[in-house]
Amino acid sequence: MNVTIWGCRGSIACPGKNTLKYGGNTTCIEVRNNNDDVLILDAGSGIRLLGEKLVKEGRKNISLLFSHTHWDHLSGFPFFVPIYIPGNEMTVYGPPDMVNDKSLADVIGHILNYAYFPVRQEELNAKIHYNDHLGGLLPIDTFQVTCRNMNHKILCLGSRIEADGKVFFFTGDHESYYDFIYDPDDTSTEAEDARGFAASQNDLVAEAAKDADLLICDCQYTDEDYLTRRGWGHSCINDALNLAVKANVKKVILTHHDPNRHDDNLDRLEVECKERMKLMTSVPIEVSFAREQETMEL
Repeated sequence: MNVTIWGCRGSIACPGKNTLKYGGNTTCIEVRNNNDDVLILDAGSGIRLLGEKLVKEGRKNISLLFSHTHWDHLSGFPFFVPIYIPGNEMTVYGPPDMVNDKSLADVIGHILNYAYFPVRQEELNAKIHYNDHLGGLLPIDTFQVTCRNMNHKILCLGSRIEADGKVFFFTGDHESYYDFIYDPDDTSTEAEDARGFAASQNDLVAEAAKDADLLICDCQYTDEDYLTRRGWGHSCINDALNLAVKANVKKVILTHHDPNRHDDNLDRLEVECKERMKLMTSVPIEVSFAREQETMEL
């Protein structure tokens, strides 16, 4: 199984001279197995270049799994060339919009609308099948995909993907669970129960990623950033590294880089993370920051 990163920026695309090394496109990941089946995770702005590659390969059948429907994870979809080619067929999975009680097809149809884009969903030439998915097992081609709910502002699916005897886990956008109701000094039974529930949810996330060959984990914030951004739905370095250790993964790639994080900042933080990991566990866990068009062979 090969995993290629086509977009690793969070919140908004940020091209420019300060993001050349790690990339400025938002989330998109390509997964290929030994049968050369392709599964795409999210359709951030990075999917545009992936689409050009798939067209050159002459690929007609495509599977796409959205972790969630926030703009930075679907903004590239209208620019994904395969959806305009007659004879192509695409199956799209992902959570519906539970805030407004809309299906995934409704969400995509909303952005493919003359008010926002010059092509409507009805005018696409490819045949597209939409499947609302709330979690659990999702067989896609010769991949086995198991999705679970993560902690974000809306329903967001993390994905455990198994193929060819290898395991890859992608968190999507995720913040470690915590007790946001009670004061930290509160020792009441209710407060202890809330903390226990949050801890149990974090245990379930680690179990979902257990023994993965590769973990790609949301890590938009430094620990210092997180002090003023708690509750925004993204992990900090400390929580991301702790998840990797707890899940006993072989390699962790930190992604969803903050748009204000320049290449030199990420260089420095990557070195710090490598050193921190050595102090956290005696088991070797490789740590790096996500880079566009980097391929990991598992």
